[in-house]
Amino acid sequence: MIRFARWLIVLVAVMMIPACGGPKQEATAAIKDAETAYAQIAEQARNVAPDEAKAIESGIAGAKASLAGGDAKSALTTAKEIGERVKTLAQQLPDLKAKLEDDWKDLNTSVPGAIAGLEKKLHDFGRPPEGMPGRSQFDAATAAVAPLGQQWDAARALYDGGQLAAAVAKAAQVKADAVKMLADMQTGS
Repeated sequence: MIRFARWLIVLVAVMMIPACGGPKQEATAAIKDAETAYAQIAEQARNVAPDEAKAIESGIAGAKASLAGGDAKSALTTAKEIGERVKTLAQQLPDLKAKLEDDWKDLNTSVPGAIAGLEKKLHDFGRPPEGMPGRSQFDAATAAVAPLGQQWDAARALYDGGQLAAAVAKAAQVKADAVKMLADMQTGS
């Protein structure tokens, strides 16, 4: 009986070792699964949904930090949540990309037209002679049109580079600035 008691203690200790590693192993596996799933969509996610991509990357890093800090339960919970976000994003990417492509088509037509309208308006107005009323406004408007063209070129470069979300956001800002400038010219402010 004493011999059995000694072996019982050893047996219980041996059985406890895998149980201690269980949550950590489960969290490690969940993090690895989330990383693997995200790696399959990472490039497209960064180009189409950059904010969500950053949140997922931050979540994976947070889960790893929790695991490294000894909080396997928190790491597991975070990794599972991130895994679900990755699945959801993977399903949404085709629709998000299609919407951004449609937005780009609209902007690709309207932005060059708005910039051309600004340039025509300035040309039609004519440059007032030095010291005349309106000369400072004309010079300021002329100086503001050139950067719009450069910003539009930057938006096209982003689009050509596959960064759809960034290209659409930049082009939308150029359009908003051009429309505001046109409105300001019409009201004379």
